[in-house]
Amino acid sequence: MINEAEWESAFLDWLGEVGWQPTTGAATEPERATASDLVLRERFFTALLRLNPGIPDESLKQAMADMLTPASQDAQAENARFHTFLTDGYRGLTYVDASGIEQTPTLRLIGRDG
Repeated sequence: MINEAEWESAFLDWLGEVGWQPTTGAATEPERATASDLVLRERFFTALLRLNPGIPDESLKQAMADMLTPASQDAQAENARFHTFLTDGYRGLTYVDASGIEQTPTLRLIGRDG
């Protein structure tokens, strides 16, 4: 059986292979609105832009706000909710494109495209 430290090490190795770089909380402090802020919002938005080309910025900002607003006070339910966004994409966005056609894209939150 694998223990937590072994699992963490293997996962960090895998993340490194796909281009992620570990850092400390102190190194990201200037990017946080408050010390307790869990999400680096500017980085998250930049990733949404990169992973979802063609989606209007304002629509992505709306989707990001929805994803980051808790739907409940239950931590386990919130973790499951965000896990679904990571694995299946975010499906709560609807907007009208420049041609007047309603769009309901599935937004990607993660990818291997660098």
